[in-house]
Amino acid sequence: MNYPDPENIPSAERQRRLYVQAVEEIKALRSEVKAENIVGKESRAELLETRKEVKKVKATNKTFRLQLTKKELATKNAANASKFAAIGAVMTEILYQTFDVVGYVGGSQWADWWQAEQVYGVMVVVMTSIVGFMARAAHE
Repeated sequence: MNYPDPENIPSAERQRRLYVQAVEEIKALRSEVKAENIVGKESRAELLETRKEVKKVKATNKTFRLQLTKKELATKNAANASKFAAIGAVMTEILYQTFDVVGYVGGSQWADWWQAEQVYGVMVVVMTSIVGFMARAAHE
């Protein structure tokens, strides 16, 4: 509440009522601050307790230590996918170089079929999938 200047209060009785009202308002505000501080201390204690629990679990549980945030996991998966795609493309190119030297599966009459872009694309996808499955199997 806005209180007038003491010089502008016409009577002592009015000044006394305003003083009592101000004191009550100060007490109410102090009790609010005290309640907020108690809640803050309880929250802090709860936070510290939770941190201790997490620390214990991390120390005892290896898989918990390996868990990542969603963003970190998405970044890691994207990096792995690009690695698998690159390795799959290189393996497909090596396979086709081998075909040029040894001969195509099915004989020379199948050479045009094996050299079609669609077949090459499918082979890249297949090789990438194989690399991905092998990598997952190796890490599990």
